[in-house]
Amino acid sequence: MNINEYVGNQIRIFRKKEGLKREDIADELNVSISAYGRMETGHSMIDSARIFKLCQYFKQPLRSFFPPLLNLKEEKSLNTITMEFQKLLEQKESTIQFLKDEITFLRQQISTMR
Repeated sequence: MNINEYVGNQIRIFRKKEGLKREDIADELNVSISAYGRMETGHSMIDSARIFKLCQYFKQPLRSFFPPLLNLKEEKSLNTITMEFQKLLEQKESTIQFLKDEITFLRQQISTMR
């Protein structure tokens, strides 16, 4: 499980614990439901401002969204870290799609305000 999946899973756990729907959190974060769905499944990276907003919304400390730190004996090798970094770079396409969806969503919001 990569970090995006871990964070998304934690968000899903907190959401379900509160009995909320995806739509509720998407509204809170001012994103489309599909964009939120990609965050929750780990297919796109959630930015720090939104994580902070979720900390406040769920009344959870920041550390509750992330895996515990490893001790030195469990530290990952440089190759493993390099491979994980490469995976993050490959996720750029999903981030670009997320941003495109956000732009579309915001344009729709603006057009309904006119």
